Amino acid sequence: MSKENETGNILSAIGLTEADIADAVAERILADFDVGERVASVVKARVEKEVERGLSARIEQTLLAEMERVLDAEIVPTNLWGESSGNPTTIRDQLADRARTFWNAVLQSAWNKRR
Repeated sequence: MSKENETGNILSAIGLTEADIADAVAERILADFDVGERVASVVKARVEKEVERGLSARIEQTLLAEMERVLDAEIVPTNLWGESSGNPTTIRDQLADRARTFWNAVLQSAWNKRR
């Protein structure tokens, strides 16, 4: 009897095949070197980074477009009862007017203190 046949008979007797032994050896090598886990963690980290970078860029673009739309949308000032109380304007213009009013008040106050 050849050594191959003898080995095959022994494996058959204990309920294993050569493929079972090869799989066990491959699993042991991977387990010893943690290659599978390291590769998986590197791939996962790279995928997460790319998704985050792409997602962040898309979110930023969407928010920027929405903010521009909201700031430039025409609005009509109303009173407490929802009745029109002024001319159509935009939120951007309202913010600019309030900023000018604030800075003028600050500058006027500073000017008055210097006198």
